[in-house]
Amino acid sequence: VLEPGVHWFVDLLGRIRVDTVSAREPFLVREDNDVLVRSGELESVAQVIELTDRQRALVWVDGRFDRLLSPGLHVILSGFHRIEVERFDIDGALFEHAEIEPILARLVHNPNGLDVFAVQDGYVGLVYLDGVLKHELEPGRYAFWRGVGMQSRHLVDLRETSIDVGGQELMTSDKVSLRINAVATYRVVDARRSVSAVSDLRNALYREAQLAIRAVVGTRDLD
Repeated sequence: VLEPGVHWFVDLLGRIRVDTVSAREPFLVREDNDVLVRSGELESVAQVIELTDRQRALVWVDGRFDRLLSPGLHVILSGFHRIEVERFDIDGALFEHAEIEPILARLVHNPNGLDVFAVQDGYVGLVYLDGVLKHELEPGRYAFWRGVGMQSRHLVDLRETSIDVGGQELMTSDKVSLRINAVATYRVVDARRSVSAVSDLRNALYREAQLAIRAVVGTRDLD
C-alpha cells in the first residue's frame, strides 16, 4: 500500500500493476478484497469489517449516517474521513438507537433494512418472532430488522369500543316473534389473549352477543 507521493519501481518483466483508488471514497469495493485482507497490508490504512448472517453494521462518515453493511466482508479506508462503525446482532429483531430518525430515512427502502411499526395512543403493540411473543410495546415508534425469523405484529385497541348487533329475529318463550337491535360495549384487558385466543376478536364478540341475546329473549315471555 503506497501513501501519497512519488514511488519508483524496477520492473523489467512488466509484472507490477498499480491500482489507484481515491481516499475520498471510504469504501473499498473490489473482487479481491479477501486477498488484500489476508495479506495484512491494509491494517494501517483501513478498517476491516466481517459480518455473519446474524449481524449488521451501521457506518457513520464525518458524523453523518451513511449506510448499512450487510453480511460479508467490508473494507473501509481511514485517514481522509472520520469513520465510526456500529455492529448489531439482529436475533431479537427490535432495533433501538438514539439517532433513529436519520437511520430510518436511509434504510426504509433497503431490503436488509428496517420496518417501522407505530403504536398509537390507546393501543398496545404485540410482536411475535417465530410464533413466540417477544415484545409488548407501549405507544411510540419502533423499528425492526427485516429478514429476521418469522415476524408478526399486532395492534390491539385498549379503548372502550361498541359493536352494533342489528336485526336479530328472535322468538320469546310464549312464541312471539321479535326483531331486536342491540349494542355491545367492550374493552380489552388482556391484549395477548385477545390475539391468541381468536383469529378475529370483533367477529367473535359479535357472535357471542348474538347467542347471549337469543339465550335471554328465549327464556322470557313478551310481557
